[in-house]
Amino acid sequence: MNNSQPQTPRGSKRERIDDNTSPGEQHVFQKSKIIARSPQRERTHNQTEINMEEIKEMLREFNKSLKEDMAEIKREIKNDIKEIREDIKDMKKEIQKSKEEMGSMVEEITQVKAEWDKEKEAVYSRIKEAEDRMEKIERQKIRNNLLITGITMDAQNDSILEEAMEKMIEQELMLKTKIKNAHKIGQERCIVEMAEWGGQSEDTKRESKVKEDRHIHRGRPYKE
Repeated sequence: MNNSQPQTPRGSKRERIDDNTSPGEQHVFQKSKIIARSPQRERTHNQTEINMEEIKEMLREFNKSLKEDMAEIKREIKNDIKEIREDIKDMKKEIQKSKEEMGSMVEEITQVKAEWDKEKEAVYSRIKEAEDRMEKIERQKIRNNLLITGITMDAQNDSILEEAMEKMIEQELMLKTKIKNAHKIGQERCIVEMAEWGGQSEDTKRESKVKEDRHIHRGRPYKE
């Protein structure tokens, strides 16, 4: 029988190190392991803090940008409202100006119409006066005209006819007259325009009768 001691199985590397080292070396070794792990944890912690700071900074920038955008939008809205108010104000001025111009035009039209009515009345008045004068002249001409009928006259010259009519009126009516014009109308009619009736007549009744009738009829031919 073999008297040698049984061999123990070899453990892990850590166990082998522990078996081969003294207690003091083991303490130093453990301390070095702790020191070697600490920087990694600090880096992780610092990285987390850096990420949080970045997120906070991003949020601050976002809020700042949002506030600036909102402020810009408010300014634009304010400017738009101001422009709209100014446009409304200008439109009101234009409407008021148009109303004043319309009022002025209506007033001008009314004035022109009144002047036209006045001028029209003046024209009508002048026309009426002219018509009255013409009517008066016509009445005067008619009053001074005599229509002599029933006389066969061979005279073709107006001056000879005027002289013959003066003699006929003087003989037939015993009136001294002055003939202005005498015109034949056919063979037995003559229009005589009197220049004057000769003033006083021996028989004023006969003169008045001739002026009233303005017509003399003689039933036989008249010869000079």
